[in-house]
Amino acid sequence: AKEGDKEDWWKTIPACIWWTPWRERNDRCFEDQKINIQKIKMKCISLLFFWCKQELVGRTVDLVDFKGNL
Repeated sequence: AKEGDKEDWWKTIPACIWWTPWRERNDRCFEDQKINIQKIKMKCISLLFFWCKQELVGRTVDLVDFKGNL
């Protein structure tokens, strides 16, 4: 990954950290669904990967490589 990509990824992290618990709160309040903290963490990482992958269109990147490049 290019250095500029990493900077953009780091800028996305706070949004994922806020978005994931907000969604979990909504699921608990309105859908009566609850998941454990490990799954919430994985959702956050997966969401970050999905959002950042939009920047990586055309490149092959998997979640493990992505985490290693942060």
